[in-house]
Amino acid sequence: MGHGDTGLALAWQAFVENGQLNLPAVKPVIAQSWERSLGYGVNPHSIGHNDILEAHILREKLAANQVLLDTAAGAMEALYRTLQGLGFTVLLTDHDGYILKTVGDAGFLDKAKRVCLSAGANWSENIKGTNAIGTALKEANPVNVFG
Repeated sequence: MGHGDTGLALAWQAFVENGQLNLPAVKPVIAQSWERSLGYGVNPHSIGHNDILEAHILREKLAANQVLLDTAAGAMEALYRTLQGLGFTVLLTDHDGYILKTVGDAGFLDKAKRVCLSAGANWSENIKGTNAIGTALKEANPVNVFG
């Protein structure tokens, strides 16, 4: 988190330590995700738990989502060209939060892979807690998640 997120960091600490929600500092969509994540039993101190598909299951999932992959390919490449060199990755997931495809700078993709932001990894809230992928899927709306 950046310097401007000190209030959010303190709100997160208060939530993790004693369940208090400081709603002025925390957007309702994030507060609701924190509560859902707590209910799922996600460890608030670590995102170490991973759900990564075995290669043959990932191949089946990719085949089942071929229309989505084909439809998104052009938009993903165009978005990547806009962000190229800025340290971003463009991700496509299925409705369950499994990453199907990534497009990005090689160096950043290597870093992303180390934290399981790669094809076959599940980033749903019940696995990873509050995060852009899982929270957007749960809310059925775009969200910004920092930290």
